[in-house]
Amino acid sequence: MHAGPDDYFVREASRGDVQQLVDFTVAEAAEAEGRQLDHSLVERAVTASIDDPHLARYWIVESPDRQIVGAIAVVSEWSDWRNTAYWWIQFVFLLPEVRGRALLSKLTSELERIGRLHGVPELRLYVHPQNARAIRAYQKLGFVRSPYRIMAKELPGTTELGTESDQPG
Repeated sequence: MHAGPDDYFVREASRGDVQQLVDFTVAEAAEAEGRQLDHSLVERAVTASIDDPHLARYWIVESPDRQIVGAIAVVSEWSDWRNTAYWWIQFVFLLPEVRGRALLSKLTSELERIGRLHGVPELRLYVHPQNARAIRAYQKLGFVRSPYRIMAKELPGTTELGTESDQPG
């Protein structure tokens, strides 16, 4: 018999969780987009956000035997219309063996609870339009299609912390 969602525990991530979060991030990128990420770059990024929660905040979900089985992260987007920040779910990963156990619901419920305490008016996320499984999962949780379209423009020649010309020297 599998443990139910009430048997799992969600907590904010700490420095001791960095390696697991890096492994999850690398696995999620490979699974979701077929991207192979630079492990050391991801480690620096996750560490930076653990050290500075203004960059991103991570929560992990642990099994009843205290194994980390998933994680979720949010980033903030300031709204001058509402004088508060929206939270964007930037990252979600659950180990394949625990999927389908309502742990995504448990993670997002915790985000909703904490978000309300911080005056967050809305959780947002983006999902690849071909990822029907993820879309169904988010719809079950009450997420609806936004009237906005996400657009992006890559800035070639950038490094981790800016462009080469921005570096001192």
